Amino acid sequence: MLMALEAPDALHEEASPMDYTEAGFRLAGAEGLGQRVDRFVADALKSSLPGLSRTRVQHWIRLGAVHINARVTTAAHRLGAGDTVDVWPQPHEADCALEPDPMQLEVVYEDEDLLIVHKSQGLVVHPAPGHWRATLMNGLLHLRASLAELPRAGIVHRLDRDTSGLLIVAKRVASLSVLQEQLARRQIERVYLALVHGNTEALQRITINAPIGRDRMSRVRMACDGLAAREAVTHAAHLHTFLPANAVGKGAAALRPVSMMSCKLESGRTHQIRVHLASRGYPLLGDPLYGAPAADADLLRVQPGWGGFLGRGQALHAALLALAHPRTGQPLCFHAIWPLPAAFLQPDRRELCKLWGLAAV
Repeated sequence: MLMALEAPDALHEEASPMDYTEAGFRLAGAEGLGQRVDRFVADALKSSLPGLSRTRVQHWIRLGAVHINARVTTAAHRLGAGDTVDVWPQPHEADCALEPDPMQLEVVYEDEDLLIVHKSQGLVVHPAPGHWRATLMNGLLHLRASLAELPRAGIVHRLDRDTSGLLIVAKRVASLSVLQEQLARRQIERVYLALVHGNTEALQRITINAPIGRDRMSRVRMACDGLAAREAVTHAAHLHTFLPANAVGKGAAALRPVSMMSCKLESGRTHQIRVHLASRGYPLLGDPLYGAPAADADLLRVQPGWGGFLGRGQALHAALLALAHPRTGQPLCFHAIWPLPAAFLQPDRRELCKLWGLAAV
């Protein structure tokens, strides 16, 4: 059955809403009971997509564009009676998307089950229209060729291109399944740092509970109470606020303070932190979609040295990850430093763990 399917947020945290074509297929697994999913999809869609081959379906599966019960899958998965299969056909331009590309990747942790990677700002995580090569996924396939056996090279969740920070990559199918389940059950703690326009000192700590869906006026933006809005919960805490020291003279009184906040996600909706903070009047510095360009310009007028920082996109960094090891259950906690202008104090791992009541293992 042809449907308008959105990519599930649990696997597309902070992802572009244009990552997949809107037209998707939803199929009942019971119709292919016991069959491999690649064969079932190729047979089920041959009338709707003439010429579709099993090999092409396998390519889509490796790209993560075929889901069973809202999870990425492998081609060898055999369908059960209660399975729902969602398929997002990919264009021929995507045929090169699974090629390995050499690049410098910062590996924070690695064992036989998982990788923790510190993604740099400006790096696209997963191939999509306009970015079929030179993504984090292509770099991972070059780094560890065995990741080609996993959908999406084992990437468990994602970040926007211009959001830096920590990402989880599974190295085994069993580990991927466990980590997906942890993410769906909100058992993986994800803590961010954000620089925003405005003084957040009076807030101290807030919880923003506002459903997020596609903006009714722009397909590249998301919005609170947008189309097909889903539950979205962000916890945010004030860290510190400052007014740039050079803000003197004409117009200085109108210059907004800049605050550092820490945010902890419960859900993982597209652009969630950016949308939620902007909706409360605290847009992120440098955010091209939800930001305040006039405030950015005012800030650069008194802090011209920040041009390189603000010019790279939204000031958002995935600083801390806490999770249970997918095989042993051992608590793990990882922290990534955010390169910041000298005016900001960098909270360390223990400070962030204390702030959110997490064990600093």
